[in-house]
Amino acid sequence: MFRVCRQIARRRMPENFATMRTSRRRANASHLWLNIAMAARSVTLAHVALAAHVSVSTASAALRGSAKVNADTAAHVREVAAGLGYRSNSAAAGLRRGDPELVGLLLSRAAFDPDPTSPRLFWPRFLTGFADGLAVLGHGMVVVTEQSGRLLRQTPIHAVAMAADPQADGLSLVPFGTPVLRFGDPRAGDFAGHDYQRIAELAVGRLAAAGRRQLALVFDDQRIPGMNLLRDYLETAASGGGATTTVTTTASLPRAIAGGADAVVTPGTDVPGILRLLAEAGHRVPADVAVMSIAEGDIEGQCTPPVTHVSLRGHESGRLVAAECVRLMQGGEPIPVVLPCDLVEGASIGTRPG
Repeated sequence: MFRVCRQIARRRMPENFATMRTSRRRANASHLWLNIAMAARSVTLAHVALAAHVSVSTASAALRGSAKVNADTAAHVREVAAGLGYRSNSAAAGLRRGDPELVGLLLSRAAFDPDPTSPRLFWPRFLTGFADGLAVLGHGMVVVTEQSGRLLRQTPIHAVAMAADPQADGLSLVPFGTPVLRFGDPRAGDFAGHDYQRIAELAVGRLAAAGRRQLALVFDDQRIPGMNLLRDYLETAASGGGATTTVTTTASLPRAIAGGADAVVTPGTDVPGILRLLAEAGHRVPADVAVMSIAEGDIEGQCTPPVTHVSLRGHESGRLVAAECVRLMQGGEPIPVVLPCDLVEGASIGTRPG
């Protein structure tokens, strides 16, 4: 009986039933996205694309009147945009007119925690460069920490640079459709960050050239963005070159030196204190122990002896990230952004037969 009823039902179905069912689903989806868009802070091009069932690039081209989009699709996109209350390409148009726009910057509080022995100069310099880079392009910024990430949704921002892990609030707090530039390993995707593999290879390679084979890696505070990544790459670079590594802290460094370490690598952690500790223990730099720092370089250059370091060039890095945020605001596709670094020679490594 069930089989007969199903066959009768099939015969009574119109030939375009599947099309009708698909259209109904699309209509329901459009209503869903309409509700979402109306509940959002503002309607974005991404809302329009989703509701119209086209790509963001097609929606953008249709709203610009591009001849590359056929007339029916363009009319449909414009109708959806009007229904959502979308103001066509407002951010990009504002940029073309020179109107100021705001960029959000999510930073880790740990990067600014006061520590008189280890002033973290990269992030203050980065912040200054970021502000300068936006100002030159006619835009401003809003800075929040990971604990107050919800403020991003309450601010009329047009892009976000995330230099911290927003675990407490998540990416959901970024207004839908807002371009996001995440900090991380550029080798792993469309991130902004230093090439920590290259930094590690520069540091370890310079030490290897001086015959150093047992490295003490000093990492006191691994909450700072990128520290775990840097440590892993240092260990990998050392292992690849036949060297051994010991991860330690400043307080435990004498034990590592007593265990045979002939070089110290620090991400800018209390460099004067490390030199003083080595001197008090009777170790000469660089005759007995070499010292390499990865930091801005101001403090390293004032030490005795001047410490060889990989400079992270915070101000220039900030300007590069600012320029990339503005490019994303203008509709550019995300690309990896590799921040600059340089090996700066001091007198803390020297040469030593292997």
